[in-house]
Amino acid sequence: RGLGDVYKRQSKNNVVKGKGCEAQVEVVNSQIILYQIEHDELPTSISQLTSGSNPYLTQKQATCPNGKSIYISNGQAYV
Repeated sequence: RGLGDVYKRQSKNNVVKGKGCEAQVEVVNSQIILYQIEHDELPTSISQLTSGSNPYLTQKQATCPNGKSIYISNGQAYV
C-alpha cells in the first residue's frame, strides 16, 4: 500500500463526510418546518431546536459528521 492508496481513502472519506453533511442539513431543514408548524414562527437559531423538554434535534444532529456546525439563517439551515 502506497501513499496513493492512503490519499484515495482520505478522499473517499471526505466525500462521504460531505454527503453526510448535506444529509444532516436536510434533517435540520425538516425540523425547521416542524418547528414553524408547531410555533407559527421560524426558529432563528439552532439552539431553539436543540433545547427544551422535547427538543427537535440532539446536539449531535446540529453538527455535521465532519465537525462543522450547522446554523440557521432566514429559516434555512446552512453549514
